[in-house]
Order: sequence, then structure tokens, then C-alpha cells
Amino acid sequence: MKNINYFILIITILFISCESTPSSSSFFSWYDSWRDANNMNNIITLKENEQPRILKSNNIAEEYYDILANYYYCIGDTSFNGTASVQNTLIEDIKKQCRHNGATLALYSINYTDTRSGIIGTGGNVSSYNIRRYDYTVYYFVAMDSIPEILRFFGVDCVDLNNDLRRRTGRNTGAYVRVVYKNSPAFYANLFRNDVIITINKKSITNSNDFFDAILDYYAGETIEIEYIRNNNNYTTKVDLK
Repeated sequence: MKNINYFILIITILFISCESTPSSSSFFSWYDSWRDANNMNNIITLKENEQPRILKSNNIAEEYYDILANYYYCIGDTSFNGTASVQNTLIEDIKKQCRHNGATLALYSINYTDTRSGIIGTGGNVSSYNIRRYDYTVYYFVAMDSIPEILRFFGVDCVDLNNDLRRRTGRNTGAYVRVVYKNSPAFYANLFRNDVIITINKKSITNSNDFFDAILDYYAGETIEIEYIRNNNNYTTKVDLK
């Protein structure tokens, strides 16, 4: 009877530790594809026998955009909550996924979430357990083979204001700067991620479509004036278009 209880105890602990935890063989099932690299143009994918760059992040929410700013596309992510045992094979699993989707670079983070504790067994075979769990996040990237014209011309990726930005800026209109690409006209004009562009040459910008439409009204070599909001203050800067 003692051996049976011990066997039940071990099986129970293994079940708890593996619950919601991907194994090496099931890691692919947690991958969320954003873009199929096979159907994309102007990108550099992982070559046969090439090793992907694997970077660990302590601030993945911002470092994700830092990588985009170096002329990368994100093609997918993996995200799950699991036990510490996942870390034993995590790097190899990330490399396998890169070889599968063509990513040349992966950015990952590991963040502790909670410890699950309890008592298992009966009679004289009672044991306690403490299992630490973590959030695992991985983003996969491919590099641009050449700089697209719109990025070379101005150098930002803008999106519409969401509800949080509307509350923070106290306005409903503008184009939120999501990425400023390195060594672009916008980069040298000292625009930053999180700026909100509100006018171009005094013309009001309602949303991201307004922004891109306005930019395309100008030509390489022209200088335009951008008014933007940063930390609830209004600023202007001159941008020399390439």
C-alpha cells in the first residue's frame, strides 16, 4: 500500500507541474503566425545551417519596437504560462521554431507569475509541493532586404489613437508614432516612439491615414514642419525628406 501511495504522489506532482506547460514536442502548437515569410517580399529569412540570433529581454514591450526600428518585421509570437522546467529546452525550442518559420532573430522574456502550493497524500505519506510558474513570451523577426521607399522617405510607422492615448493626451485626433526607424529623416529630426503627430505644415492630422496621405503630398528634398505632442507638451520640428 505504501508503494501505491508513493506512486500516486509522484504521478500527481508530475501532472500538476506539467499542467498548461508545453513540452518540446508541443511547442509549435503555441506559435501564433502573424505573417507567412514564404509569401513576403523584400525580406531575409534564415538560411540552411544558419543559426538564428536569440536575445533575452528584460523589457520586451519596448525592446520589441527597438528591433522593428532596425528594419525588421515581426512574423509571429509564442506565449504561454508554464513551469521552470520549460527553461531546460526553451532556447532549442525557439531555434526549432525559427528554422520552421524562417526567422533570423527571436526576442524572448521569462517573467515569474506565481507559486502553486499544496499537500498531496494520505496518512503517513503526506507531502507538500511548491511549483513556480512563469510567463514565457517569444517574438520572431525577419529583416528587410532593402528599405521600403516610405521608410526611407520619412521613417515612421503611425497608428490611430486608442482610448488610452485619447485620455492621456486629452484629444481624439492625431497619429501615434509606433516606430521611428533608425537613420531615417524622422530619426534625425528627433521624433520618438510615443509622440503624437497633430499637424504637418499646419495641416491637422486626424488619424494615421491622414498622416500617410499628407506625407505623400511632398517630395524628396523638401523640408516639412511637424507639430507633435510628447508628455502632454506641444513641440515642432523640421524634417528633411529623403
